[in-house]
Amino acid sequence: MKVLVTGATGFIGAHTVTRLLQGGHDVAALTRTSAPALERAGMKAVRGDVADPADVLRAMAGCEALMHLANVYSFWERDPRIYWRINVEATRGVLDAAVEARLTKVIHVSTYAVFAASARRPFTEESPYDPAPASAYVRSKQAGERAAWELRERRGLPLVVIYPANALGAGDPKATGQ
Repeated sequence: MKVLVTGATGFIGAHTVTRLLQGGHDVAALTRTSAPALERAGMKAVRGDVADPADVLRAMAGCEALMHLANVYSFWERDPRIYWRINVEATRGVLDAAVEARLTKVIHVSTYAVFAASARRPFTEESPYDPAPASAYVRSKQAGERAAWELRERRGLPLVVIYPANALGAGDPKATGQ
């Protein structure tokens, strides 16, 4: 299966690409920067910006599935509007493009943090969102996920959502990986 991965150069994304390649999938990735190790492993890098609809559609050409991992994940940003621009607006654009491209499977990677303060334990996908998220990051992830579910209901997006918790491990360039 030909799969487009957004966020392929991130910590989770790089591991995802590696596993997809090991599983025999044809992997393309929309990337802002080069990814020499992943390209040597067989990933086709398509340079572009996840917030640019033309770049997204170009990267999706010939793909059957999408794993959307691209997002801004950080504890603080000088300009918090970047969370909204990427985690909501770009997500909506990428998922709209997936509908237009008639992809057969779309996996959107969210975060457990959208439910973190929910009174319901354990969380499930039916749990209510945290009603008062403490960060701009979580607010943006909730809004991006709402957009994804809306596209599923309104336009038939073939959606699966994954809710990873804290991802730590070797190769994580952020402080959490240290």
